[in-house]
Amino acid sequence: MVTMAERDGLMLAQLVHEPYVDVSETHSAVVFFAGDRAYKLKEPVNLGFLDFSTPEARAAACQREAELNRRFAPDVYLGVMEVRDPAGRVCDHLVAMRRMSPASGFLPSSRHASLSAPRSARSRGCSPPSMRRRRAARRSASRAAGTR
Repeated sequence: MVTMAERDGLMLAQLVHEPYVDVSETHSAVVFFAGDRAYKLKEPVNLGFLDFSTPEARAAACQREAELNRRFAPDVYLGVMEVRDPAGRVCDHLVAMRRMSPASGFLPSSRHASLSAPRSARSRGCSPPSMRRRRAARRSASRAAGTR
């Protein structure tokens, strides 16, 4: 059975030509889009400049992200939610957000904007500090593994 709110959300998603359910991945998180909500789950990775390798580290990162971003977008960042296994035990955490349309200009979308440096900056050999850190971490890891 579909409630009136679910039906309205589905109709709204169809009207703005956005999929009702979608998934997007970054180097450190997976974002699940469902109706008018987005849920960001931190990946269990250690990239040197960030360490989400333990459930506690991911929970702390989710809490910090929600706290920091709520100051500037309180209507978007709804809080931190628990992910539970079939037995009901907490196994991870995620950031719950209100889904923003790519057309709003508030959030970049892979279909509409690039998350990397602008083309002019890339052509000059410039890149954001985060990209330089990731490249350095990959080079360091490949040297440690004995590959180039």
